[in-house]
This record gives sequence, C-alpha cells and structure tokens, in this order.
Amino acid sequence: MTTMKQNKYEESSLLMGLSEDLFLEILLRLPLKSLGRFKSVCKSWLSVISNPEFARLHLQSSNLATSNPRSMLTLQKHNMVSLFKFKSSTDITKGVDLIPLNQQFVDVFLGGSCFIVGSCDGIVCLYIKSQEKCGEDLLHLWNPTTNENKQISLPGDQGLTYVHVDSSWFGYIPSLKDYMIFLVNTNIRGKPAFVKRMYIYSFRNPKWRELHVTHEDLSFALGSNSIFMNEALHCLVGRKFIHKFDLVAETFERVPFSIKLDLLPKPHQIMLDVIGEKNGLCARFMHRSEIGEWMFELWMLEEYNKWNSWKKLYRIDLKKEIARNITRLLGFTYNGNLFIREKNALTVIDPSQNPHLPIIVCRATVFTVTDYVESLISPFYFA
Repeated sequence: MTTMKQNKYEESSLLMGLSEDLFLEILLRLPLKSLGRFKSVCKSWLSVISNPEFARLHLQSSNLATSNPRSMLTLQKHNMVSLFKFKSSTDITKGVDLIPLNQQFVDVFLGGSCFIVGSCDGIVCLYIKSQEKCGEDLLHLWNPTTNENKQISLPGDQGLTYVHVDSSWFGYIPSLKDYMIFLVNTNIRGKPAFVKRMYIYSFRNPKWRELHVTHEDLSFALGSNSIFMNEALHCLVGRKFIHKFDLVAETFERVPFSIKLDLLPKPHQIMLDVIGEKNGLCARFMHRSEIGEWMFELWMLEEYNKWNSWKKLYRIDLKKEIARNITRLLGFTYNGNLFIREKNALTVIDPSQNPHLPIIVCRATVFTVTDYVESLISPFYFA
C-alpha cells in the first residue's frame, strides 16, 4: 500500500493500541460520511483525514472497490445541480434517485447562469455567467461532498466574455500529478474584440497562462465538445478532422476523421465521446435514412493513434415518436447506457438490451450529464 506522511499521533486517542498502518487501512475503507463525522473526534483524527495525501489514497481505494455504484451529476433548469444515481446497477427500469446538491451553494447562482465545465475526482468546475453585471463572470471549483469552494476570476481583459464551455475542460493529468483547467474564451468588448484565446490553469501554479497558438489551432473553439483521452483533448472540427491537443507537451496535432460520413444518410449530431468501461475514443451519430427512419450509431477507435481503426459497435433504430422529441444526445454512463435529452424528460437506452426500449428516468429538462465520484479532494489541493 502506498504510504503517506504520518502526523504526530496521540496514541491514547488515535491508535487505541493499533499500529499506524492498520489504523490508516481502517480509515481508507470507511465511507465519506463516517470520515466527516470522525473529523470531530480529536485534532489528530482531523489532521489525518484532512491530509491531501489521505484524500488521494481514499479516492484510489474507492475507485478499486467494484461494489461502489457509479454516479452522475445533472444540470437542470434554474441552475439546479443534482446527484444522479440509478437504483440498480444492472436494470435501468428500477428508476433513479435525483438529489439536489447546490442549496448549500445557492448564493453563487443568484443573478447568473450555471454551466458545468467538467467534473473530476469529486471536484466540479462551474462557469457562472453573470446576468446582472458585465465582466463579473467567474469559475468555481466546488466539492459538493465537503462543500469547499474556490473562486477563480476569468483570464484576460475585463469586459464581456463568452466562454466556449463545450471546448473547455477540467480534469487530472496523471503524469503531471496535477489538476488543470483548459479554457477557450472570446473577449467581446476587449481590444481587439472577438478574438478567441486559450488558457491553462494549474492547481500547482494557480494562475492563468495564455497559450500562444495559430489561427488554425483556434478552430478548436469552433468544434464540438473536448474529449479527454491519453492526456490529450480531442475535438471534431468540420466533420473531416480531429484536432488533438496534448496537455503535457502543449502541442496540437490535426488527424483525419476517417469514418466516411457520405455513407451515412443525412448525418446529424456527430460528436466524440469516451465510454469509461471500454476506455476508448468513440464517435456517435444520429442520422435519418432515405425513407425517414431514425437511427443511432456508435463507433470506437480500436487502437489509439491508429486513426483508420474505427469500428462500428452497434446501431439502434429509433421510433419516430422518440426521434421527434430528441433535442440532444447527452452522452453515456460509465458502462455505456445512452442519455437522451427530450423536450421535457431525460431518457436512457441500454444498448445491451434487445429490443432497445427508451426508458424515461426523469421528468425534467436536463442540460448536462457528467460523471461524478464523491471524494475528499480539495479545490485547494496544493495550497
């Protein structure tokens, strides 16, 4: 087991006759709610549980526990951020639990619109666009479990800014052992106006650093969503190329998107994605045949960096009444269930089931669905 730097223990109140390693092993197996209560037992327990190295070890231990169900976050109308959990890990027809989270964080959302930039290791990166005062848009790093919140001002000149949320990203870079924000924005009232810029923010070096890129590289901001894979971001640009940005080397690469779209009748909503369980870069399509039939197809890159190794995994035929109500394909659960946003509902399809029956799991307008894991990781991790 990886060891962490030990604090000075008060043996009578902390170890209770146990060795330090055994005591740590017990703490790492406890749920987060119990650890939250145990912080108040004594200063020594508070010190151990609050240690950033302990938070990282506990997260790794939780991720290795196959019994832990995967969770999601949803963003709904009125800036409502909710924890989304299926009641059964194998049967989506059992329904879901939808637990609002941001009542504890409500003052941040007043007078603004909320967007989720990303979620990683229990920390959610939120973009709050002010509706009242120009130039007061902010980013927030927020851990809903601990309710820690770090406010970050946007980079560049003050003024009216438009953040390209889909192209931006927040996550963890394993080789750098660092959390980062990749931000693409347009300063609308700056000088010069309407110029797109790219920035990097690091937990280790908590300040914005502008990336000096070519005009061609700025087309990243005009693409669809940024997808993280192998420490790089991938964005589909113009349906003919994948723009790849290496977050470690900070270099761009443009590769051909080799799926022949002309073979697909009337392709619609073409996006890149990653299914966690498959751990592969995917491309998803919804399109309509010449006779008016709607269908969804999923392709996966069989060998990363071998850009002609796309393989179709499956096709789902969608009934007209379902296709007519679809406003967006939102993405996948960790094990590959497909989220669909309808006009007033969130629908899920399990591709492993035949027939592929859409199940309405939530009667609400859902704008975003993203992976989420509860943790003790702090937005002030390196502070």
